[in-house]
Amino acid sequence: MIKNYDTILEDAKNLSNSLARKMQQANEFAGKQLIKYRLKRGMSQEQLAKAIGCSFQQVQKYESAINRISIPRLVLIASVLNVKPRVFFYE
Repeated sequence: MIKNYDTILEDAKNLSNSLARKMQQANEFAGKQLIKYRLKRGMSQEQLAKAIGCSFQQVQKYESAINRISIPRLVLIASVLNVKPRVFFYE
């Protein structure tokens, strides 16, 4: 069976929406883990921001999943918090 253009387009939209939801969930998880390990180390948002070279507002945005954490920044954060980068992806 050959799908028509409208069906293919609808399938693509559904896939895109599904991926967007999963990406947002991953960003939220990473933000929660960031809070968890930052607090575990007794660091304020300001202290972490200074250590990684950004503003405390940026740290707030990472923690609330407003902004995504880039891989290089995530590796730097993990180093500062003395954890492995994978903690931001898995429990």
